[in-house]
Amino acid sequence: MMFPFFKKKAPPPRKVPRLGRYRSYASAEQGRLMRDWLTPSSSSDSELWASQKVLRNRSRALVRDNSYARRIRSLLQGNIVGQGIGMQCVRNDNGVPRDKENDSVEQAWWLWSNGDGVHTAGILSLTDMLRLAVSEVFEAGEVLMHFVPKKFGHSKVPLAIEVIEAERLVDYKPTVPLENGHSVRMGVETDEWGRPVAYWVYRGHPGDGVFRGYNSDDMVRIPAEDCCHLYVCNRWPQTRGEPWMATVIRCLRDTGEYTRSELVAARASASIMGFIQKPDDASPDKEDEEEDEEPLQMEPGTVWKLHSGESFNGFSPSRPNAASETFLSFMIREVAAGCDVSYEALSKDYSKSNYSSSRLSILDDRQGYRVLQQWLIRQFLYPLYVRWFRAAYLAGAIKVTGGASEEDAWLMSARFRPPGWSWVDPTKEVNAMREAVKAGFMTVSDVIAQTGGGQDAEDVFKARRKELDLMDSLGLKFTTTDTKAEDESPPEKSDGEDPEKPDKDDETDDKNDDPR
Repeated sequence: MMFPFFKKKAPPPRKVPRLGRYRSYASAEQGRLMRDWLTPSSSSDSELWASQKVLRNRSRALVRDNSYARRIRSLLQGNIVGQGIGMQCVRNDNGVPRDKENDSVEQAWWLWSNGDGVHTAGILSLTDMLRLAVSEVFEAGEVLMHFVPKKFGHSKVPLAIEVIEAERLVDYKPTVPLENGHSVRMGVETDEWGRPVAYWVYRGHPGDGVFRGYNSDDMVRIPAEDCCHLYVCNRWPQTRGEPWMATVIRCLRDTGEYTRSELVAARASASIMGFIQKPDDASPDKEDEEEDEEPLQMEPGTVWKLHSGESFNGFSPSRPNAASETFLSFMIREVAAGCDVSYEALSKDYSKSNYSSSRLSILDDRQGYRVLQQWLIRQFLYPLYVRWFRAAYLAGAIKVTGGASEEDAWLMSARFRPPGWSWVDPTKEVNAMREAVKAGFMTVSDVIAQTGGGQDAEDVFKARRKELDLMDSLGLKFTTTDTKAEDESPPEKSDGEDPEKPDKDDETDDKNDDPR
């Protein structure tokens, strides 16, 4: 037998690193703390088909019943559409504007968009439908605008718009293959590239069965070239839209339920005035039992006489909860972040902000609104204008030369003017924009477009010229009558003159300014 110390030791087993142990992300670890986080690899359409109807119904319920959800919708409608998005025609020949023809196009557009023929039902104007479209995209995630080539009401242009809600799209099946190679995905017929070909919609609203009969087999196919499907595409492929409150629906409901619970607790606490306490050694008799069954009526100025040994203990309720305001502010901030609006605008609470923070918040909001304004113009208004111009020209509603041979030039001459916003601090911002115009960083038209509420520079200049001529004819003099340009160079100072003192407004801290 060989002694143990003569044996060769076996080499230690080679350690083979586990796959994924090195060069990985910490957020992808599958530890015990992340084991309940299930994240399947699903497409956007798969996720929407499984949740869209519930999300849409809950979103509409919140807008009906929750004040903050309704406030978000009002913010989007007021800042994206406002009082309307104006249209200006700027057709010119070698720099010479065609004023007469441009005015003809603008007037015909105004008459059509504000008449009873722009809406198939004759109820809504174009501005009303724009506000409704923003509301539908916010609540349901999408809306279908159907272009109907037909005259309605007193309109001279054979074109009207039918608003189709998302509930009318046939989406009881995720996908239906067709014989022509197309497939219907949640009511949208697409080709092999995902391009919409047609939309399958119910003739009646599925939720309108109380007033009219609803037949699930009664559906119609609308070609895609006759529709404008408005929704924000966050992933591709994405056939349908996602409600904008999808990430904060639970938070909004919890906030509403918490507020209701606090209110119920406060009302219950306010209903209890106090308690009558009897001595421990008191033996109840029949008279006491009869008195206990009768409620005490409390009135102002009443003095109650207690029995021997009884004492009155007042009730000091803990409601309203002093910490509820802090908690609600936290919840509202989460809702504001999820809907891409500022907390101050959503809650209308400017008590904790100064001028600088309020201005930064407002500018951030306005940048997001400008993006949505251009999205609405690009996706809906410009395609609508193309159809309207062709229909109005063929119907003789507009009198322009080269409407067919120079159609591209006429279509490219349309400018849409979304609403602007007033200044936060007029004195500072007017001076800043005036200096920017002098330096050539921006034009007067840019200033009017940003602050003129949808007006264009040409209309403002004409109105200003008319105003100055009227003042001159009446012999009136105002501080704005003198239109001479200011001397840009400051006057030279003598050697003994003191340098100019700084303005007090520049030395004032922003926190002392009124945030509103």
